[in-house]
Amino acid sequence: PPPPPPPAFQAEDGIRDLASSLVGSEMCIRDSLSLCVAVIVGAVGLPAAAGKMYWSAGGCADIYCRARIQRSNLDGTAVSNVTQYRMAIHGGIALDTIHGHVYWSEWSFVTGIMRGDENGCEVVAAAGQPGKVEIDLAAGKLYWVDNRRIDRANLDGSSLETVFQLGADGYLTSFALGAVEGKLYVTDEPSPGAPDRLSRMNLDGSGAEVIATGYTFGDVAVDPVVGKVYWIADSPPVIRRANFDGSNVEDVMSVGSYATALAIDSDGGKIYWYGFPTIRRANLDGTDQEELTAVGGDYVRQLALDPADATGVAYIPCGDPAIPAAGWKGVLALCLLLIAASGLLHLRRPERT
Repeated sequence: PPPPPPPAFQAEDGIRDLASSLVGSEMCIRDSLSLCVAVIVGAVGLPAAAGKMYWSAGGCADIYCRARIQRSNLDGTAVSNVTQYRMAIHGGIALDTIHGHVYWSEWSFVTGIMRGDENGCEVVAAAGQPGKVEIDLAAGKLYWVDNRRIDRANLDGSSLETVFQLGADGYLTSFALGAVEGKLYVTDEPSPGAPDRLSRMNLDGSGAEVIATGYTFGDVAVDPVVGKVYWIADSPPVIRRANFDGSNVEDVMSVGSYATALAIDSDGGKIYWYGFPTIRRANLDGTDQEELTAVGGDYVRQLALDPADATGVAYIPCGDPAIPAAGWKGVLALCLLLIAASGLLHLRRPERT
């Protein structure tokens, strides 16, 4: 006879002791029940098109820079603008799937970390040269690169603190948040000519240890389900991965002549990245590479995945900054043109000698 049916599932009984062994639904139960919506998608097998991916992209012309946020289905279809072009540079993007907010970093005359939804946008934290952005939803913390350091704050920008700082001649390439195990993964060049390194540390920056070196590191991403850290390395670029402690390094795949903006869909078993001019994806072992959507002449700075479309932000009414921002060259050129046009300054061509 068939065995009796199992007893009703009890959430707490299903949580394993080792964080590295948790599957998606168990992490969701452990961290916060409100996070379960996004994870259950993988368990019930919803099609990839049911989820969304967001990205920040832009580029610079001779005298100005522009950037915008876009989104599409996870298979690259149905591309739409979440914001219109803004006279700015975007450095990164992250999603608050609980409260329905999109965060991004922006260089302009209102440089900082922006937050937006369908009601508008606002600056939640000031930053000098902001880059990649990540969110720890369970702890309610926002992390971002600011030049040679990594800062974090509450989701409203309060309680700002620096958790990682390089020296004056170092170069911070990227970082990834491993919230499940309570770690940050950072790629950097500590000083000119020194070997690039991939380091792991606690979320407050303590306990730093180098887990990989000898590569030219680019972006980095974490797969918390299988316990792997992925990174882009070398030229031409290759995506590599290793265990969280840096052991068992392996090449996953070659990715053409340019690659950045790594993102992992753990439950869907996919890795996403940007290889100019297309967003692409493959299985986590590098098989079945496919091109999803072309982004035109813009460069994608960061990808953010939302497998359940829990963020639900289709459009952010966020107008341009009051003064166009184009980097210092663009600003200088615009100022000179305006002054010359007003007759306050007569520009004169140098005499030939």
